[in-house]
Amino acid sequence: MNRQGARDGFPLRTVGQVRQWVEAQLATPEPDLALLSIVVGQLEHQWTAGKVGSGPAAESTVGLGGAGAASGLTIEPPLTWPLIEASVAKFESIIRSYCDSLVLSAALSAPENVSAIRALIKHVADIIWNTLSKSHYKDRPHLQSIYSYLTGNKLDCFGVAFAVVASCQLLEVPHVHLALSEDHAWVVFGAEGTETAEVTWHGKGNEDKRGQPVDIHKAKTSWLYLAGQPVVCDRHMEVAALVSSINPAVSANVDSVECGVLQQELLWLLYDHGHLSKYPMALGNLADLEEIESSLGRPSCQQIFDQAIRVNRDVYANHHVYPYTYQAGYHYRLKQYKAALKSWANAAEVIKRYCYSKDDEEIYKEFLEIANELIPHTVKAASLNPQAYSEVLQDPECFASILQFYDGICCWEEGSPTPVLHIGWAKPMVSTCSKFEAEVRARVEIPKEASEDKEDEEEEEEAEGKLNIQRAHEHRASAPGGFLLNNNYFKCGRNPSSSPRSSSSTSSSTTSSCCLDTGVKIECDMVTSNDCHPSSPTCDTSTNATSPNSTSVKAKTDRLIHILSQACKENILNVNYLLGETRSKPFLVSRRQRKLSSTKSNLDLFEAVSKSTRKRLSRNRRRHRKGNLVAHNPLPTTFTLLPDPTTASTTSAKKAEKNPPPLKKVYLELHSAKMRGLKDLLCAEKLNTSAIQLQLTAQSQTDVKRPPWTTNIDDAAFGGRPKRTRRE
Repeated sequence: MNRQGARDGFPLRTVGQVRQWVEAQLATPEPDLALLSIVVGQLEHQWTAGKVGSGPAAESTVGLGGAGAASGLTIEPPLTWPLIEASVAKFESIIRSYCDSLVLSAALSAPENVSAIRALIKHVADIIWNTLSKSHYKDRPHLQSIYSYLTGNKLDCFGVAFAVVASCQLLEVPHVHLALSEDHAWVVFGAEGTETAEVTWHGKGNEDKRGQPVDIHKAKTSWLYLAGQPVVCDRHMEVAALVSSINPAVSANVDSVECGVLQQELLWLLYDHGHLSKYPMALGNLADLEEIESSLGRPSCQQIFDQAIRVNRDVYANHHVYPYTYQAGYHYRLKQYKAALKSWANAAEVIKRYCYSKDDEEIYKEFLEIANELIPHTVKAASLNPQAYSEVLQDPECFASILQFYDGICCWEEGSPTPVLHIGWAKPMVSTCSKFEAEVRARVEIPKEASEDKEDEEEEEEAEGKLNIQRAHEHRASAPGGFLLNNNYFKCGRNPSSSPRSSSSTSSSTTSSCCLDTGVKIECDMVTSNDCHPSSPTCDTSTNATSPNSTSVKAKTDRLIHILSQACKENILNVNYLLGETRSKPFLVSRRQRKLSSTKSNLDLFEAVSKSTRKRLSRNRRRHRKGNLVAHNPLPTTFTLLPDPTTASTTSAKKAEKNPPPLKKVYLELHSAKMRGLKDLLCAEKLNTSAIQLQLTAQSQTDVKRPPWTTNIDDAAFGGRPKRTRRE
């Protein structure tokens, strides 16, 4: 690459000069990633390495006000071009000397050949990987730049991916860019940027994945890959990723002011050029820096946090978690506890889109800290402050936010082979919920699911059916003219002591229409007299079998059974009717149908009252026209005269003092099975700690790993061991 123009501006003596030099690099269509990484990495190392505390330079820069003062920070010693040029030449010599010329020529000769480009990317990743130090240095800071690679042969996960992309740019391989999630980095390539390749590790033992495409299943379900919504960078966004990865930490408790100022200035530069418009995490870092030291004439940190959330929702379909945790941390530090709880709940709403796996270690630790430290401290701090007590512990929205937070965690756990919640989660949750009074918890309205309504209706109908069976048995025991045949109760249609003559004289078949409330109309023939059951003592079976009426009776019975079977598709048979109670209806009326019938009856009543009222009003109008000012028929009692406005206002004020308005309710919809099962326990007057902890820590996975020897064994379905053959 041609770096003749890059030497302009050196030596770099102040932060302002570094900003101007980076701005000149951004003006080119292809900023030199390796050169920028070496410059930024050397400055970070110079300001953070070897410092134990804040020195005189750091003390003098505390409280800087404005961009002019920040740009005037000096760099001691200044950066010179020969030093930077030597580092760039060393990196280029490593990549070009180890790169196979055949692999490189195959990729350059056919840029559209996906397999050739993938082979080159894997080859470059292997070069970076094999030249790294073999010592263990996980979670160490300041290892993200190529400067760290050249001076200590150490790179972190992001540093390896960035070095691979910079190496491909150095080798002039087109369309190879960086893809970033919130805890991982990989490479996308191709003209459309649709091909993916793993080039770095995550966790332990994943180095063999270099060159392979991203796992489709993980890409769709895992937070590590953001379900297909990562930040896919161009060259300028890759510079933004480099600046956002700057770590100003000197130790666990001390940060370098110079390094923070440099990062803040470069992020504002990228912000002004529009290179952060699709980068929520970089916006969050900028807002955190603005909270420490705000810049004059710039958006506030609250506005930047809101912008990061808008980018997350508009560009990435609300798949990023950290914009909400950034915002929640800001509200928490300002003791805006209600807003912090809402932001944590929104973060949990995002995580429930994914399925938990062991690769999600970082976000798991983030949510564990929120659940076990930040939320309990928020509730405890609110209980000690009278104003915060009324704003948090007396507000059902705050309690609903806590439930929404745990609901998202439970949804994240559902379907996962590894459980998330354990007793370490359950105890802080119960302790937090117990801080809210029963009245506040009861004001959170949790609607039932459609399936739960259906189950309640089925249970009610089942209970009604059992009650009808009990009544039928009691009626059978007390019925004088009934008899039992094959466990069915029948009732004869005439008095058995009556003479055959009187029976024959009254023998007839009457047709009745059974009109049900369910809207089912059944035309059935009620057979009396000679059509009694064959087992009746007054009926002759042989006579009925040979009589001409037996065929018609059988046909009518078959028709009745056919009509009943057709109506059973939409209604439930009444047990009393099946047991022989002729006064009962064939079908039960469901709860929904009872509601409809009651509504219809109320409408009929209203219509009748309205009709009579209209008649009386019309009569009063006619009499008034004739000059009769006194109405002979007064208005019905359903009408009341309007009171005087002043009297009404005084009366309503007195009533309001005696009866305060009802407290507001908050409606919350829960999605996880665990939290839906806990809703009655959490809103009860007294919390059942043991039951809540047991429900919350219950394992939700359904797939159980079976030993290989349980294949083709019947007991394997129950998780048992194979039975030994019995010795003879």
